[in-house]
This record gives sequence, C-alpha cells and structure tokens, in this order.
Amino acid sequence: MNSAEAPTVSVIIPAFNAAATIQRTIGSVVQQSFTAWELIVIDDGSTDRTAELVREIRDDRIRLYSIVNAGVAAARNFGIEHASGSFIAFLDADDSWATEKLMDQHAALLEDPAAGLAYSWTLFIDDEGLEQYRHVPEIIDGNTYGRILVHNFLMCGSTPLVRKEAIEAVGHFDASMSPFEDWDYFIRLARYCRFALVPRYQIFYRQSDTSASAQLNRLEERALRLHEKAFREAPDQYQASQQRALAQLYYYLSGQYANHHPNADELKRARHHFLNALRLDLRLALRPASHSFGAKLLLMHLFPAPWLERRIRWVRNRRSHQFELVSEQLMTGKRRVS
Repeated sequence: MNSAEAPTVSVIIPAFNAAATIQRTIGSVVQQSFTAWELIVIDDGSTDRTAELVREIRDDRIRLYSIVNAGVAAARNFGIEHASGSFIAFLDADDSWATEKLMDQHAALLEDPAAGLAYSWTLFIDDEGLEQYRHVPEIIDGNTYGRILVHNFLMCGSTPLVRKEAIEAVGHFDASMSPFEDWDYFIRLARYCRFALVPRYQIFYRQSDTSASAQLNRLEERALRLHEKAFREAPDQYQASQQRALAQLYYYLSGQYANHHPNADELKRARHHFLNALRLDLRLALRPASHSFGAKLLLMHLFPAPWLERRIRWVRNRRSHQFELVSEQLMTGKRRVS
C-alpha cells in the first residue's frame, strides 16, 4: 500500500504485558497477502517491553498508542476511534493469523454486500505455538442471530473482519461484559447484519493458564449476566432458545472448570455444571464429545493429573487428523454440519 493512500482495513491489537508474543502476532499481520492495511497497536498500560518491541518493527503502516490500563474492550474502542479503514479487524496480542486471512475475508464481504462481518474457523494453540485441538467445523452464515444467541461459534475476538458501518451502527464494546465482551459484540452485530463464512482454519488462538478464559473467579457470574442480557434484548421469536442457550453455557463452564488444573472444589463444580447442561438439553447427551467429556470428568476423579493429561494429548492428536479430513470435505461441499 502506498503510504499516501487510505488503508482498506484497520487492524486493532490491544496489548497488555504482551512482550512474549507481540512480535509474532504483528508478524502475522505484516505477512498478510492482503497489503492495504494499517495496524493500530494499543499498549494498554504495559509494564514490560511491549511498546519497545513494537517500535522495533519497521513498517510505516504500524501505529502505536499508549494508554492507561483500561482492559481489552476499552483498548479496542480506542482503536476503533482512531481507525481510518472501511473494514476493521481485531487481533489479540497473543493470537495470530494465517497469511490469507484478510484477503479471503475481504473477498467474502465483497461477494455479499449485505454481510457486515466475515469470519473463519479457529485453531487452538498452546504457549509454544503448537496445535492443541480444533473444533469440528460448522457452516453457519447469513442470518446468524438465533445461532449466536446459543453458541459463540466465532470462538474468539481475533476472528472477524467487520464493515466499519456495521461497527458504527452497533456502537462500542461493552467493558462490563468482560471476559465475554466479544460474544456480546457478536450478538449485537448478528442482530444488525448478515455474517459471511470463510470455511478455512485461519485464526490461531492461544490458550494458557494466564488467559482471560482461565480466570474462573468471575467467569461464571459474567457468563450468566451475558445470557440474561442477550435474552432480555432478544425479540420474542427467539425466547424459545433460552433453555438450550443456558445448557450450552453450563457445558462451557464445566469445561472451563475442568481444563485448568482444577482442585477438588473446581472439579465438583465442573461435574455439577455438566449435569445441569444435560438436564436442560438432553440432546447434549447424544454428542460423542459429551461422552468423551463425561469420561474425562470421571477419570479426573480417579487418576493422577499428569497421566490423564498425557492421554488427553494423545486423543487430541488423533482427533486433529480427523478434523482436517472433515474440513477438507466441507470446503469441497461434500459434508454440511448443521
């Protein structure tokens, strides 16, 4: 992109004490095949070398701002106010993108002028950048409001590319919904506009014990608050989905309690939420993933954690190969996941 030209896409990265990952994350933007972008990095009150490491990257398309620590939502809102692109993408400071991410999502939005948001599938990685797992891919596009009320199929805030006019229509991120400000925002966008899907794994989402999803002390309270807000604002025709959505939420909470080295109390809460989820929606009991998770909860009660973690990694590696086949089938139109 010529420095005199306005960028087509504004990429916004909020960064707090991200020295360990920020250069790798920015590198995934610099390496995009789509080059008409600007990158707005908001140093959200970091006390490490985050800002220094950003300045080391020599690219005229990168702008760095430093603000008093206010959280991810406030930092993204600051970035939105300083963005000049017609499309806006959000990228967390420990995540990264495949090289074709912006190109493919931009093309998807040009193909469907009624769509205000394009997204791709997410692959989960660990602190070393190694693949942990990927969900069975879903084909969800068009009018997605009813679906995203029940399940955040976008997975994380680093996923979408959004038209600026859609952002202007729905407003800023709601910081009071943290750590679910992403899901809250996607719900609001889905009520306003159609979504377009790029059926490829293009977002690499880093999970660690220090990530926002690992902070269990207020996770449950905020999750239930989001559920209440979403259905309070939903039109009448969507209220029938409320029990199913609550079941999905308890299922998610059960996984969060189980996945972060739980103590005895947290393991008890994981079992309690899992059973609540099945009680609210018996269809969950038919899922193979529910069978696996129920068995995992039992094994966690019976066996030492290190042994169990080794077995889970082995199963995930096998499932990743299966998911790659499913993804290929979906992209060639041979299989559809409802």
